[in-house]
Amino acid sequence: MTRDVGDYIRTCVSCTKNRSPRQRPALQLYPLPVADRPWEMVGMDFVVKPGSSCAVFGLGGVGLSVVIGCKVAGASKIIGVDLNSEKFAKALECGATECINPKDYDRPIHEVLAEKTDDGVDYAFEAIGNTGVMESALSSSHFGCGTTVIIGLASSNTKMTLDPMLLLSGRTLKGSSLGGWKTKEYVPKLVGEYMNKKFSLDKLITHKLPFEKINDGFQLLHNGERYVYIQTRGDIYFNN
Repeated sequence: MTRDVGDYIRTCVSCTKNRSPRQRPALQLYPLPVADRPWEMVGMDFVVKPGSSCAVFGLGGVGLSVVIGCKVAGASKIIGVDLNSEKFAKALECGATECINPKDYDRPIHEVLAEKTDDGVDYAFEAIGNTGVMESALSSSHFGCGTTVIIGLASSNTKMTLDPMLLLSGRTLKGSSLGGWKTKEYVPKLVGEYMNKKFSLDKLITHKLPFEKINDGFQLLHNGERYVYIQTRGDIYFNN
């Protein structure tokens, strides 16, 4: 029997509620990575307003979920940014209105985004974990009112440097973990929204491997070709 994302989410919620800590498996990978939940974009930390413009830096599993979240929130322009143009088709399928590759331009990407929007996007999301890209995301947000959200996890020994004027001019820089939501309270609500087709996660799954090939899956992960998405008892799901 084929299991979709909804089936798995329901199973996870049921197992988590009904099992004692000793009964729960030692290794349990939940449906999405910690920062990889599309509803973060409409969570308690902030709200993407309908009709706003967004730029998503990094179109892996996390970035695609951000794209879905922006679409659910009603953003009118969602621009995906990635060095790998092969990811654009999936991003457009998830809701991006346009995708651009910085390698196709001979000037900073924030200048390109300024031209494509009204001097900058309302919301910029960094979903890579690269401090240089974090600076670019901040610079691409609108002067005076733009918000930049860091979701990607940078290496512990890296530091971010930026021009103070980017913040003094009214831009906002912040991080987000789970969107500020408490999972115990909101997971049932999110499952309901998924079941009511407010958003779809099924399109994120592109490959399925048996559990015995988990090492092959992680090799794909390290190669940057796929992202681990879901573990069930028998299968490992991957997303590109």
